[in-house]
Amino acid sequence: ASDIDWAIPLQTLILDASGSFDANGDPLSYQWRITEQPNGAVNGLRDFDGQPGNQAFQQYFIPIAGRYTFELTVTDDNGCESQTSEVRVLAIPDEAISVELTWFNPTDPDENDSEGADVDLHFVKIGSGAWFSDFDCYYGNVDPIWTPELPSLDLDDTDGAGPEMIQLDNPTECGWYGIGVHYFTQQFQDAYATVRIYIDGILTAEYLNTRLENTDDFWDVARIHWPSRTIIEIDEVIEHFNSHDNLVPTRPENVDPDLICD
Repeated sequence: ASDIDWAIPLQTLILDASGSFDANGDPLSYQWRITEQPNGAVNGLRDFDGQPGNQAFQQYFIPIAGRYTFELTVTDDNGCESQTSEVRVLAIPDEAISVELTWFNPTDPDENDSEGADVDLHFVKIGSGAWFSDFDCYYGNVDPIWTPELPSLDLDDTDGAGPEMIQLDNPTECGWYGIGVHYFTQQFQDAYATVRIYIDGILTAEYLNTRLENTDDFWDVARIHWPSRTIIEIDEVIEHFNSHDNLVPTRPENVDPDLICD
């Protein structure tokens, strides 16, 4: 088995079995399989762009953090199979703050096709603006310049399951940030959304399977304080949310005075 611990989300992993050989020189066939990937990762293997049609090579886009395992079986021209080989991959975010959103719709028959519910991730700078403003990083504002922070929506999905990812590598001192989830387009009834927050590459908070029932349900998830790296859960679902209402998220009440720098 091979272990890879340097991978990060949004990289493309190249699987290479070209070093395999048969003692008699017989032609070989190759079978790569995914045997483990995190919940919310629904990608499949595909031919390596640099070697199209060569099944010794496969490539895999790493959508989210977590553990991945790939298996390889090599078969010679007589049908004799090799022992199974494994490649184990641990993908860890390399930004100060990484936020992932995935979701599922139990009545969606195929969450890998081009038809599905659209759920959107939001990351707002508390004290500067409203949801859906210039101080909200989301699909309509993917690379805002907050001075000094430069968050980015690095992965967007519009047709079911996700993932979506927003990252920030330079949070400001005494900064507060809010995380929200918007049910932009309902399809296949209820959506169950999960948010994972990674701080310095470590999974620090996980909010599982919050139910969003209708278009424009908005889930106010949590607040992050920097540099304490404190995460405070909000967990409020707002029904019939209107992006034009200029709803301004606030810092939580009754927080530790040491987290207030006003």
